[in-house]
Amino acid sequence: MTSLLRRVGPAQQQSLLSCDKFVTYEGAWIVDTVPVLLEPFVFVDSHFHLDLILKRLHFNTFLHMSSRISPAEHNNTFYYGVANYVFPEHWDSWSVQVGAAKSVYVSFGIHPHIAAKGVSHKQLEDLDHLLGNYKCVAVGEIGLDFTTRCGCKRCHTPQQCQQRMWDCQEKALLEMLQIAQRRQLPVILHCRDRGSGDAAARVLAIIRSGFAELHYHRTIIAIALMVVLRN
Repeated sequence: MTSLLRRVGPAQQQSLLSCDKFVTYEGAWIVDTVPVLLEPFVFVDSHFHLDLILKRLHFNTFLHMSSRISPAEHNNTFYYGVANYVFPEHWDSWSVQVGAAKSVYVSFGIHPHIAAKGVSHKQLEDLDHLLGNYKCVAVGEIGLDFTTRCGCKRCHTPQQCQQRMWDCQEKALLEMLQIAQRRQLPVILHCRDRGSGDAAARVLAIIRSGFAELHYHRTIIAIALMVVLRN
């Protein structure tokens, strides 16, 4: 993070001290109102779903989108970002969507909502292959989501369905953590429940039990720093 702040510069660092409106804890959509800055600002988006954004805004590639929605219009400069690809059905699209955008890196994983349905051996093989790409800087997002709902129209066994989904999520998490450890890549964790903190506690217990040397980040500022250090 220190390296990133140095690139911003002392004056801009000072200007951010009293600007709480620039801090987002729940994330933001690209169509959200852009803060008006008094001076040009270089920014990093360390977690965004490029596939979903392009679909939502009807663009084909990152460069196509950035040519129409330019940060320069607001005196801002996009330095780089990490696009998360967490839906296996979108994996084949990443290279076209990112294209020649040198400022966009990627991470690959299987979202807990998807993992709740079960993860196949083929999907894990495909994931492992994608993680070998030079553009990939992390595995994720992966984790546990205790708010996932079953696909039953009228579920007669909600507790059993819930437990089955959690078991599938945990099995997938373990398998992807093993891949990340072998690949020596950090992981981006998705931990969500209904406020109890149980999801994060369980994920942390899993990591501590068998992945002591794995670098993990529940928020991914460190991923952004990693990209800087790799350049």
